[in-house]
Amino acid sequence: MPGYQRHWLIMALFFGTSFLVLWSNYTKFKPGGITFLEGTILFCTFICTFQPIVASWSAVIGLLVMAFGNAEKSVYPYFDAKGPLPELRSRTALAIFMRNEDPSSIFDRLLAMQKSLSQIGRLQHFRFVLLSDTTLPEVMCMEDKGFARIKDNLGIGTYQSPFYRRRSKNIGYKGGNMYDYAENHSKGDEFFVPLDSDSVMSGDILVRIVSSMERYPQIGLLQPAFIGMPAVSAFARLTQFGSRYYLPVNYLGLSWWANDCALFWGHNAIIRTRVFREHCKLPILSGKPPLGGHIMSHDIVETMFIRRAGYECRLLPIITESYETFPPTLIEAMNRQNRWFQGDMQYFFLLKEPGLNLINRFQVCRILAKSLGPMAWFVMTSAFNIKSRVENPDATRVGVSVFSQWFIFRIFPRIAAFLAVAANPSEIKRYGGIFRFVISVVLD
Repeated sequence: MPGYQRHWLIMALFFGTSFLVLWSNYTKFKPGGITFLEGTILFCTFICTFQPIVASWSAVIGLLVMAFGNAEKSVYPYFDAKGPLPELRSRTALAIFMRNEDPSSIFDRLLAMQKSLSQIGRLQHFRFVLLSDTTLPEVMCMEDKGFARIKDNLGIGTYQSPFYRRRSKNIGYKGGNMYDYAENHSKGDEFFVPLDSDSVMSGDILVRIVSSMERYPQIGLLQPAFIGMPAVSAFARLTQFGSRYYLPVNYLGLSWWANDCALFWGHNAIIRTRVFREHCKLPILSGKPPLGGHIMSHDIVETMFIRRAGYECRLLPIITESYETFPPTLIEAMNRQNRWFQGDMQYFFLLKEPGLNLINRFQVCRILAKSLGPMAWFVMTSAFNIKSRVENPDATRVGVSVFSQWFIFRIFPRIAAFLAVAANPSEIKRYGGIFRFVISVVLD
């Protein structure tokens, strides 16, 4: 099925399902007419169920592709996961972005990637670029000393010596840091791989995604799915487990319908440097922060600008040796979500940005609805409470109906992931047997 038909299919499935959900609740209000409170409830229902409905249909599609399709041909024909390690002819920068963090673990990960590439004989096609936005003097000192300590070893075998740059003015957050690299420090780099300070990739996956970019010049960005590195805290381990079993079937469906309009997650991806330099200079939004000013969450905007320029953006939906570190505690996870929320709220400008295609605007709406969902739940719950006290004591029945619908859509992707693993004996064995797997899924 062509990409544009997949785009229309997911939108048709979403809007059809949303209509049924809203209509089922509308009919409960209809006999007495629609009041302001009821209209508010219906609107909030639409917001709260947006992402769960899309995720549920992604899971359905993923199951169908697993059961009846050939993902290597229909989803990621550009990537060879099983063949011999390809030879390369291009040059790629591994660009690590740093800001006010202890650099010791960062340097350890860079050395690990260097060793991995050296062991497979492909290190000569890569170099390391360290791009710092650090503002704390004590961290600056640690970065300087650490880089001086590893510079010589890190540069052995690469096509160019390691490069370390710290900006004196942190203009444009991380997006500004990335663009400064592309504009001023990327000479000779056909591709670059942005890495966060807590992420790492093996030599095998790096070589294979570079090969994909060489063989498919129409791809401007390729985002491999990543999983959590081994963790110690119970919270991080639970999060890691959830992403590990949830990823294959759900990301497979997402990659199928997104096709050439997949999204960038900010790191552990490969980008065509010239395309990024020519098309990804981020605008400064009108108004004052937090909604105006420099863009905080750069990745979604850059993806859509690359697609607008005519290049494909692809999601590789299989588990590879691409990792990040998950927050060890709930508080740290909530702090990260808060940062993402602040960045997501700036995406309203993309709804009217010229040149973006329809599926990109649909994905902007999905991201906004996901971020606004908790607020919509609060407003909807308040509206139900007021309605039950002022207008109709039976309003709580409608509230139970709305919650039930939301819960079904929310839990279905995990059920689909469970079925996908349970149907594969080798996968069940990897999780320690069916009993341990079921207990872990219930806890998740």
